[in-house]
Amino acid sequence: MPTYNEWNQDLSQAEYSLMKYHIYCAISSHGYGHVAQVAPVLNQLKSRYPDLQLTIQCAIDAKVLASWINSAFTQIEEPADLGLLMHDAVHVDAQGTYQAYHDQLLNWQSTLNSAVKYLECYGRPDLVVTNNSYIMSAAAFELGIPSLHFCSLNWAALFRYYSHQYDQGNEVFNHLVNCYNRAENFLRITPGLEMSELNNVKTVGPIGRTGACRDLSKLTGRSPSTKFVLVSMGGIPYHIPYESWPAGENICWLTASQVAPEHPDFLSLDKLNISFIDAVASCDAIVTKPGYGTFVEATIHHKPVLYLSRKDWPEEPYLVSFLNENGIGNEISPEQLSSGRLKTEVEKLLLQSSPQKPVSLTGIAEVTEEIIRLLKE
Repeated sequence: MPTYNEWNQDLSQAEYSLMKYHIYCAISSHGYGHVAQVAPVLNQLKSRYPDLQLTIQCAIDAKVLASWINSAFTQIEEPADLGLLMHDAVHVDAQGTYQAYHDQLLNWQSTLNSAVKYLECYGRPDLVVTNNSYIMSAAAFELGIPSLHFCSLNWAALFRYYSHQYDQGNEVFNHLVNCYNRAENFLRITPGLEMSELNNVKTVGPIGRTGACRDLSKLTGRSPSTKFVLVSMGGIPYHIPYESWPAGENICWLTASQVAPEHPDFLSLDKLNISFIDAVASCDAIVTKPGYGTFVEATIHHKPVLYLSRKDWPEEPYLVSFLNENGIGNEISPEQLSSGRLKTEVEKLLLQSSPQKPVSLTGIAEVTEEIIRLLKE
């Protein structure tokens, strides 16, 4: 992606004036689920407004971001919010999270000034859209720029859940709520937290991507009787000793890692030249943790799921309920995942009958229309 200076030098004033609207989109880097919620909306917006100028602030690698978003954008490769500090993909560092938010509040004016400078440097956009940066809605408010949040969770609710026991937890929580309430609205994506702590919440439908079904047996040269199972723990690292998993069980494990583990039954999506969403559409089952993107996209494509519970993740009951209402999901233990002794679980999963309810991705259009409304005001 070009830097701001490169982009600014290459863009003439005449070309700039043709871009009627400029959106500054701040996306949390806490895993890939946030990008999974944002990308379909931005793609629809750009299909309707091809000249829309789009600036994205997100610390996720530019190549990864570009693989999700189908149009040109300028990226600020910096975190848009603190998110949560994690020990790994399923364990939150509660004390570290509290300390990070507490320190940020102590230095809030500096944090706010930096965010304001981003908005000024990148041409004072017409609208700030976030998933789900309390920092950028506060900065937009300082400049009189409207802002909009849309997400299945908010960091105020999660901070309170993990850090309420600390001395100044309520002070930090109230500060985060105030920042979120600076936005015009917070669109709560289904399934998601209830968000009763905010005063500007509207509920919208699910958001997700749809993939193309590929013949994996032909693509891999494996027997048509092979079961293809996608293994993905999301964008936050989680160590699994795949090399010691059983082999020769007529299961081909697909991984989104660029390099597959040293195991005869593992293949990387990169080597197969297949996108993650096409792998979701093509596989027989998915092994993952509860997360918005994978759970919703598995349900869209009627793929059964084995999941490692996050136990104390506040969003998990809503995600599991959505999965059970619209598809198939069975929990597995950390020991089962670590050992890879999942053949029996996969076979049971594939024999289960499912409601297979069609999931309508109404949230994409609902968020898109709200953004267009705010742009035109």
